[in-house]
Amino acid sequence: MITFMQCQWEGTGYWNYATEYFAYMMSALHTTLGTDYGFMNQTGVRETAKYMANLHGPKGPFNYADAHSKILDTPQLLLFADLLGDPDVSWYREFSYRENHVVLPLDLVWYRPGMYGASNDPQQLDSLYDHPLKNNVATFRDSWSDPGANYVAVKGGINDYAISNTLHNNLDIGTFVLDALGVRWAVDLGKDDADYNVQGYFTSNPEADPNRWDWYRTRAEGSNTLVINPDDGPDQALDANAPIIAYDSKPEGGYAVVDMTSAYKDDVVYAKRGMMLGQFRSSFLLQDELQLKAPSDLYWFMHTDAPEITVAPDGKSALLTKNGQRLYAQLLSPSVASFEVRTATPLPTTDSYAGQKLNANVRKLTIHIPAAKDQLTIAVRFTPLSVIEAPPADVPAVTPLQAWSIDSTPTALLSQLKVDGVPVAGFRSMKMKYAVEVPFLTQTVPAITAVAADPNDTVTVTPASGIPGTAVVEVTDDQGVDRPGKYFIDLTRGIFSGVLTDVLVLPVTYLADSGPANNDWPGPRAADHDPTTYWSVSGPNTIDFDLGSETTATYVGITWRFGNQRQFFFDLLTSTDGQTWTKVYQGPSSGKVTDDYEIYDIPDTTARYLRIAVSGNNITTATSINEVMVYGSNGPDGQ
Repeated sequence: MITFMQCQWEGTGYWNYATEYFAYMMSALHTTLGTDYGFMNQTGVRETAKYMANLHGPKGPFNYADAHSKILDTPQLLLFADLLGDPDVSWYREFSYRENHVVLPLDLVWYRPGMYGASNDPQQLDSLYDHPLKNNVATFRDSWSDPGANYVAVKGGINDYAISNTLHNNLDIGTFVLDALGVRWAVDLGKDDADYNVQGYFTSNPEADPNRWDWYRTRAEGSNTLVINPDDGPDQALDANAPIIAYDSKPEGGYAVVDMTSAYKDDVVYAKRGMMLGQFRSSFLLQDELQLKAPSDLYWFMHTDAPEITVAPDGKSALLTKNGQRLYAQLLSPSVASFEVRTATPLPTTDSYAGQKLNANVRKLTIHIPAAKDQLTIAVRFTPLSVIEAPPADVPAVTPLQAWSIDSTPTALLSQLKVDGVPVAGFRSMKMKYAVEVPFLTQTVPAITAVAADPNDTVTVTPASGIPGTAVVEVTDDQGVDRPGKYFIDLTRGIFSGVLTDVLVLPVTYLADSGPANNDWPGPRAADHDPTTYWSVSGPNTIDFDLGSETTATYVGITWRFGNQRQFFFDLLTSTDGQTWTKVYQGPSSGKVTDDYEIYDIPDTTARYLRIAVSGNNITTATSINEVMVYGSNGPDGQ
């Protein structure tokens, strides 16, 4: 059983389910007989104890198969840490508590002093699960402690029921998730609990109607992978077994290559997918190499809930924007291809189950090559961009997968980095990008100091122009031997909740909203000075307020209902005439403020009207606002 659990076919949710009962058995043996008879020393136990840590990026799990995207609470890891004598095993339980703030009864039962709270960040940034009869998964990251860390995970996998003996698998060989800058850019749709009670969802026979492969989220087209010559049947082979055939991990980066040939055996001579976290773990490279048996209709998909996707006129790049952060996607190969954006819905050829839930907030970055033929390489580079960073202008040459290696060219590096004299958390010489929060009311741009690893190198600091902003630190080897190193430090304001003092409160009067006419939770409640009432709507909506006269607005405060349980997606817009609107702030809310105003610092803006454009939250499509407050001055000149 533990060998099976080492890398779960069924994903993180069923790992939690299986190890919970294994923990009951181990705990019972120890409390009644004083021994586990060597169970904890069996092959796979120590590996599975690290599974949840490795399979989670800063924004959640790699939720392939029938797994949710939520972070699970796992008290069994406290028991495993104790029985294995390894405090680091408890790392994921500490991570999940920081995210969820949930304590379970078994946490109290299995807590041991010196285990919880004593774990260090795992020593290895990367992981490989490559058992020949299990899901092959590789994960790469640039930090365990940075909430804005770069993280990517890619899987091979086994579609063959004869091997896996499970119906929780999806046709998702080659799929991946990608985190950067505190955003999950490439999302896995995971499972929808409502499907479990639908006849056919657990029927793998493609002749049955419906069957599991009629659900969009279980198919390759509903994953972040390739689809070749789609029709009304399964879009990967049901007997596929896709191993990871190459892997490397170095301080500068890592990569893995999946042999996907068996998943597309009717259409290809070979198909391989490589994923690399390179350039000192600062950018991602996804590369597919195929030889097609005949001209084919080929799709490359990446699902994302980024609300803004701007494809360049030539189709060779796309800029994804979410929560004020940016990810640049660059199509390096083939020259005949281009990016487009599609809805996350079944292809016209799919015999789709009509009652399934689709994902309105998810779209997919797409490459469609309708007449792909012969040998083909599809290469896409993803670069997370700092606040002031321009998209990379270079177009690197595409290296064949068999020649991939991690660039270890000597580089001028730092040994120390501080902001206002405080060491930057999670600093590593080979991590080039950081995000640092400063107190909300900070007015002076923090000072950046840095020390070169080689005392003969030169360090140049370009301070941020403001907050938010980015400081740049460059390290150069005066002898010209090592290539220059370049560090980016994004400075942002922390969360402020409550009421600002010494700042003028502007009058706020409800004007209009786009909610239903007979709304049980009408718009005027958002400005009635009663914290127990609220405006509530579902889906995209707007609510407008009158500030009384043309004035200078500087801060906006919003009390969100369930503000400490959900992150609400919103934009703030201002207008002087009520007709032309300018976006001055993009959410989401922090998800950490309870029953109080969360304050947002907007550029000093001349405005008469404020609009809040909402689009739901990270759990539901609903938005609920108790109260709105605006700060500023009496006149447009700021006086």
